[in-house]
Amino acid sequence: MVVATETDPTWQSGDELEREVALHVRQRSTGTLFVRTVDNHWGCFVFRHGDIVSVMCRGVRGIKGLLHLRSISQCTYRFDAEALLGEDVGDLPTTEEILEQLGGGAIETLQRPIGLSAAELKKTVIDAAVAILGPIGALVSEEQFARAGMLSGMDDVEQLLRAVAREIDDPDEAQAFREQVMVSATPRSGTTSGTRTAIPEGSAEYNKLRNVLESEAAEFLGPMGPLLCAEYFEKHSVGDNVTDIGMIINALADEIDDVKLSDQFRNRIAERLEPK
Repeated sequence: MVVATETDPTWQSGDELEREVALHVRQRSTGTLFVRTVDNHWGCFVFRHGDIVSVMCRGVRGIKGLLHLRSISQCTYRFDAEALLGEDVGDLPTTEEILEQLGGGAIETLQRPIGLSAAELKKTVIDAAVAILGPIGALVSEEQFARAGMLSGMDDVEQLLRAVAREIDDPDEAQAFREQVMVSATPRSGTTSGTRTAIPEGSAEYNKLRNVLESEAAEFLGPMGPLLCAEYFEKHSVGDNVTDIGMIINALADEIDDVKLSDQFRNRIAERLEPK
């Protein structure tokens, strides 16, 4: 076992924990930072190349776990570079947001857009920025897209939106901008992708969804596609029901390294699942 940092039995403050988490982000660490609170609760931060991919405390993950971790007054911690405890795919904020929230910032997350190509996303952002900032909104958006370069995942999109929103002086208008992008990015009415609902295994709707995703995953990802599809169906199901189709589609799309192909995959799924 490789332990990079060990503070036990010396108690550290919440500020020290925040600095330790930020250190592993800067060092692009991979592994798990285990945390024990003074009242004997356990938590952890899981890192992959400096990105925080999972947060857990008191048996809950994501935002609920983060709420516990950021209220810590005293704790000990140790980092294990060989321990990888999986990833959260639900309401986990971005790494930047987690660091912000550990420092006392407000808890806020963005819904993940489903089925938008890079070009569609760019037009959506520019239109929303122009509606608030006028013509300068287009210039601001173009500048931030140029800085972002290729958007390789939803973390990049969310960081880009925050960058544009920072150019809007009025906090309410900045929030309205982000909300407008999210509303515009929501799948068309009736589209199956992106919905959070229970679809019983073995039903006609389930079989169609499974067949479409498996065939597209096989085309874009090769033989691993159907295997990954099965894994994500199991991960995002409760009992015999699929509960979050959008998460399955996002997870499969994120397995495709090429951004353009990932966009094509999302669009193909949306087209094939669109009611006729």
